Amino acid sequence: MLLSLGYLETAHKKDKDMITDVILKEKQTDQNLNGFSFEEVGDDHLFTGLETPMKKDAFKISDHKKKEKIASLFREIMDVMGLDLTDDSLQGTPERVAKMYIDEIFSGLNPANKPKAALFDNKYKYNQMLVEKNITFYSNCEHHFVPIIGKAHVAYISSGKVIGLSKLNRIVQYYAKRPQVQERLTNQIAEELKGVLGTEDVAVIIDAKHLCVSSRGVKDDTSSTVTSYFGGKFNTQEKIVELTKFKGIGIWTASIFVMSSDIFSDVFAYGDATLNKVIKNVYGIEDDCFDRDLEGILSKWSPHKTLVCNVIWHYNDNVLTQTRNRI
Repeated sequence: MLLSLGYLETAHKKDKDMITDVILKEKQTDQNLNGFSFEEVGDDHLFTGLETPMKKDAFKISDHKKKEKIASLFREIMDVMGLDLTDDSLQGTPERVAKMYIDEIFSGLNPANKPKAALFDNKYKYNQMLVEKNITFYSNCEHHFVPIIGKAHVAYISSGKVIGLSKLNRIVQYYAKRPQVQERLTNQIAEELKGVLGTEDVAVIIDAKHLCVSSRGVKDDTSSTVTSYFGGKFNTQEKIVELTKFKGIGIWTASIFVMSSDIFSDVFAYGDATLNKVIKNVYGIEDDCFDRDLEGILSKWSPHKTLVCNVIWHYNDNVLTQTRNRI
């Protein structure tokens, strides 16, 4: 009889494990985004729209209550990880993390913290572009909650009103201080400026490093991500090139912007580490001869330099070496 009961308990456990596996698989299927798994969504940095995904009742409870709940939950996480919460160094960590989340790095989630932008008449009749460059910001990837560190360059052409320079910085910081995707951040800043300034003539350029790429996953510590928005009068080759005159917006950055704007199809991203490395490997060029030989190679790629650059960025060195004679 005891053997029979033991057998039944073992069989019951196997059934439970099988049912659990089925439920987990169903949940994973339900949680796919257009056929992409959770891991693929995170590693490819996909996002679902311009607006930050928020619950309808996101501000039903106070910030104080949120901090209490986050501290409690984070304490559980630390406990599961095996950390000794009685240690003097760790005792206050849950509360510190909760305060940091609500009051600092994710404070941009709360509309109450949105900067109030005062407008002034453009009495100087300045009708050229105004550029606020090298705005340093710290954000966090919404897929892994690790930092995004970068610089934003913001420009606009007055339609009769101007905004205080500090407000440009504050708008960038407001939208950066939330779980983010860089493409969304770029567009949110642009849309806010268009609404505040009452003009389509707005440009936003962001160059950022993602720790979810450099510290985990592919662990690429050399790459950065560039996104751009060009509206109204800025959506022309001349205006984009004009932006390169400002220190901090170099030829490589400008080349990437022009490529992404679909205005030009014959642009090479000078100074790009990946392109330089591949060209040297494929054509067998030594470092001291690179600058001299590069222009000759690029002349063969015209008028499709942008296309070739994109091909190189999407294929590894081994594939390119095998196709050397066809380039």
